[in-house]
Amino acid sequence: MVWLLNWIQIILAFVYPDVPQMSAQGLAALLEQGQVPILLDARRYEEYRVSHLPQAQWAPRDLEGHALSPRPIDQPVVIYCSVGVRSTKMARRLRRQGINAVNLAGSIFQWAIEQRPLAGPGAERGWVHPYNDLWGILLPPRHRAPAHFRAVVNTESETP
Repeated sequence: MVWLLNWIQIILAFVYPDVPQMSAQGLAALLEQGQVPILLDARRYEEYRVSHLPQAQWAPRDLEGHALSPRPIDQPVVIYCSVGVRSTKMARRLRRQGINAVNLAGSIFQWAIEQRPLAGPGAERGWVHPYNDLWGILLPPRHRAPAHFRAVVNTESETP
């Protein structure tokens, strides 16, 4: 289903031409060079708890740009969600507040498909929260965190 994930990225770039896109490969290259942007996870907290990108912070849906201070004004903010819809919307909102925000193209699904490192309880197995059954088909089965695992992980902590 990688083709469908790519198709979604084409649609997002068309609908949100004002939001720059960064590939998973581009982000990985930045991280390897030690250029760590601010990484924000725009998913629900229960999705974040299963796994997330290393060094990523969970970002509540109503996050405002002033909450990202203090930070260097030119430090990029890379935002991701499951496939890019929620993160593109958040990036657009932050860009309108003067923040150098970009969307991670393909978001955490693409990151996991490329077998890049994850953090959190599901990371060891490469598991990602599938958002729901429909969006979950975009993830190869080996990357879909099972429902029983998601339930256990999310009973262990409260939403911040």
